[in-house]
Amino acid sequence: MKIACSVVLAVALLVFGLGTTLVFADQMVVNVQFPFKAVGTDFPSGTYRIETSNTEEIHAITIRNLATGEAKIVPFLTRLSERETPAVVFDKVGDQYYLSEIYMTGLDGFYIKAAPGTHTHVKVPQAEP
Repeated sequence: MKIACSVVLAVALLVFGLGTTLVFADQMVVNVQFPFKAVGTDFPSGTYRIETSNTEEIHAITIRNLATGEAKIVPFLTRLSERETPAVVFDKVGDQYYLSEIYMTGLDGFYIKAAPGTHTHVKVPQAEP
């Protein structure tokens, strides 16, 4: 009985560990040279890891500042067609930048709430590994 319980516990820990690893398997790193906003949150310039879930039920991405470890979950509005080049697109209004689109290798893109008013686009490519 003790061995059976140990086996069940080991399998449960393995499944839980793999599940949490796979939830955020799709990610990219970008070096953003300017402060920006995403859904009302201010982010300083810096290096960020952007992660997404592998499930269709979750409509959000996680943006993690690699210098501070701080992370914010940001909802996306819709999926966009896949692009060959991974990048993050910002809407620029005056001197303000707003996160608007994310494209990761092998995935549909993600559309975040657009900037108010007339704007231009600024593309930041994925950082080299």
